[in-house]
Amino acid sequence: MSTAFGGPASFTVSPTEFITLSNFERFDDGSGYRATLDLAVDKFTCRGQVFHFEYFNRFVNQLRAAYHALDGVVELRCTHEPDKIGFKFTSLGHVVISGVSGEANGRGCTLQFVMEADQTFLAPFLDQLEGAAATLDGAAKTAEIFMPLVDEGTECWRPVTAKICDGFEFEILGIMPSDEAWQFAPGTRVFCRRQVFANGSNGLAAFQVAGGGKEAGPPVRG
Repeated sequence: MSTAFGGPASFTVSPTEFITLSNFERFDDGSGYRATLDLAVDKFTCRGQVFHFEYFNRFVNQLRAAYHALDGVVELRCTHEPDKIGFKFTSLGHVVISGVSGEANGRGCTLQFVMEADQTFLAPFLDQLEGAAATLDGAAKTAEIFMPLVDEGTECWRPVTAKICDGFEFEILGIMPSDEAWQFAPGTRVFCRRQVFANGSNGLAAFQVAGGGKEAGPPVRG
């Protein structure tokens, strides 16, 4: 399942120089986002490329801050993927947009691009991105994740409710039963990853404390 926002958000300098993101989706399991990428740089164009990314809300906030400061480098990307779109601000009031996008056709094709323009072209693009982020993240609620239990003798998991934060980050909700020991306490923000369980099923499992969450510590009991 996913939450959708049509968009588009477009950084447009001219009919032959632009970058547009549209058809935004947030995956309801918290694993990230995707959008359709269209761009043109002089005679070179790319249409309909699927672009995956994480931490959308954080990216938009960082881009807004760099825009006002006329300084900074901000990237929209997936943590472990080469695809990215970067924005570098200069003291002269320009923004340099560069990126890499791979072609998912099995042929190993890769598109690399660079464009530079006055940062005033960025203002409407930023407003559109903020609208997309607000729609997608405002619709986000909770998801079921699996909590590792400790002191059980064998590998055991407890399904728990967690608030979807960003990327693969979740905040653990609920109350820990008094007869169980969870690896992470309620209120902790954790990273999750896909886990295949002994019965062959799979789901998102907590495995590490996320940045900004509580410090890692020993297993806790209810």
